[in-house]
Amino acid sequence: LIMEVEATAPSPAGDNEGVEVRKDGNDMMIRVLKTVALFISWCCLGLYAEVLGPSLQTYSEVTSSDTEQIGTAFALREVGMFFGSFGGALLADRFVQRRHLSMAATLIVGAATILAVPWCKTVPALAATFFASGMAHGAMTANGNPLLNSIWLEKSGGPFNFMHSGYGVGAAIAPALLAPFTFERNRTSANGTTTATVKIVNLQIPYTIIAALCCISSGLFCCFVFCKNRRPSSSIDDDPLELDEKASLEDKEESDEDDG
Repeated sequence: LIMEVEATAPSPAGDNEGVEVRKDGNDMMIRVLKTVALFISWCCLGLYAEVLGPSLQTYSEVTSSDTEQIGTAFALREVGMFFGSFGGALLADRFVQRRHLSMAATLIVGAATILAVPWCKTVPALAATFFASGMAHGAMTANGNPLLNSIWLEKSGGPFNFMHSGYGVGAAIAPALLAPFTFERNRTSANGTTTATVKIVNLQIPYTIIAALCCISSGLFCCFVFCKNRRPSSSIDDDPLELDEKASLEDKEESDEDDG
């Protein structure tokens, strides 16, 4: 009778192994979903960064300026990218568990700037918009890279390549997205003679599409923030870097107590 009871009794170790397997499966699924979200965000980054170049003649026509002035506006975008990268890196290191929120915010700023570009009728307005766009670009990369590293740790090599390939996908789609909205216009001189034929892009529709895609990508990161806030503090979704910081702090406190 004792042997039968022992044979039919549940095995706590087996139950724990089943729970661990389920946790590992959930952990892997969350990591994959976050990596896909980062890939999509890099696709949006490639779109709203590389769509600017093919529209250069349109900016010149809309703002009644030459290519030299538009080039200056593009240069300010790179300056904005520098400051965005610097500030984004500081925030990413200071607020480790807020990186999802930072990604969502930078995508929203990127959407707002690309949506505002068609309405910029002067070079200063265009330059200011490009500067803000560059800041969003830099801050996004400064947060996205450490976020992916915290998800995969030492196994982040392949996911990094996958995430950054999204930029190439977006850059390749950008000209194709503009093509249906591109038309030719004859440029005339003051005496009414035609001097050149330029290609102009109807910016509102394609830029609105890109802004919408950026907002959708931002919503994915907001979902991660919302789900994380609803989980207990011991959830598998805790940031590994934050957990490492907590563990090192506890070890330091224990060593101080031993020295005392």
